[in-house]
Amino acid sequence: MAFTGHEDHTITLTDGANFTKAFRNNYSNQPKGIFFSKDTLQSILDQSDCVGIRFYFGLSTDSKLKLVFAGVTEDENDILEIIGDGGALCPPSCGNANSLNS
Repeated sequence: MAFTGHEDHTITLTDGANFTKAFRNNYSNQPKGIFFSKDTLQSILDQSDCVGIRFYFGLSTDSKLKLVFAGVTEDENDILEIIGDGGALCPPSCGNANSLNS
């Protein structure tokens, strides 16, 4: 199956809140989330033949959840020229409390 770049991966806030709450309940020692800048994401999306981004789960040397990501082509292959990581962890960078982070 080929990717188009137009797949809809949106969910409701209620579903998102339920997913993040279940994660926090099961992994309270892990970050709640990770922020990535628009510029980093856009630089990956701007690569030739990129139709989306794939996120991989990883662990840092202190056993904290990490996300490593790369652009993806329509034939589902990773573009390995720009690899993303290094986002700002929540906490401490969580912003105001809401149903996704509290």
